[in-house]
Amino acid sequence: DDGTVALEKLGGEIAFTGLSVDYFPPMRKVTDVDGKAVYDADSFNIAVSAGKLGDIAVKKGQVDITNLGTHTSPDDHARIDIA
Repeated sequence: DDGTVALEKLGGEIAFTGLSVDYFPPMRKVTDVDGKAVYDADSFNIAVSAGKLGDIAVKKGQVDITNLGTHTSPDDHARIDIA
């Protein structure tokens, strides 16, 4: 045994309410964000169910970060949809 550790399984869910997202300053923060994130060893997927961008209501959003265990282009790792 050489003392190395191998990841066999990783996963879970995170529910969140009232978060602020400051993705790209100096752009405005998205506030009062509610939703749920589901993750495993290869991906982190965030489903947004509510939020506010100033006076604009965010009703739905999805952020998918994929291919976490690969060495592909960063462009192949994320997709963001906001409504």
